[in-house]
Amino acid sequence: MFWGTIIKEGKPYKSAQAFQGKDTPAFHISNVSLGKNAPNEKVYLVASGDKEFNNLTVATLQKDKIENLHLDLYVHMSDTVSFKVEGKAELHLSGYYEHRAELDDDAFMNPDELEEDDEEDDDQIKKITENLKAAKANSAKNAKLLEAEDSDEDEEGESEDDEEYL
Repeated sequence: MFWGTIIKEGKPYKSAQAFQGKDTPAFHISNVSLGKNAPNEKVYLVASGDKEFNNLTVATLQKDKIENLHLDLYVHMSDTVSFKVEGKAELHLSGYYEHRAELDDDAFMNPDELEEDDEEDDDQIKKITENLKAAKANSAKNAKLLEAEDSDEDEEGESEDDEEYL
């Protein structure tokens, strides 16, 4: 599902705002663009977190040079991140919400779903194990057949070779 926001100078955007009324564990910021009426000066997208980082420049944009930038930022619902603009322009951030089913991390899944997945995994493991046993048995049979054919050819070959030398 699409996600987007506009950040203006002096009005930070807190990641908690993105999760209000949403049933999603994370969102992805994939793009930042300058607003239409941006002046021709540098504008910075700055991120701050709890104690982990403070005033980290995420993007630098400038009209007529870099007006749009691809980003690859994931923000989890447990993260406390604030984005702000430094400069005299507004920045447009866009991306999408991550859905529970799209994430590989089982930590976001419902415990009932985990049990179902475990049962499906167990069934798959059983099938794979049975297939491996059958494959080993077939391999052993084929090896014996090949040995028997090789020994028959060797016996026939030896007798013909012996006759040539006699």
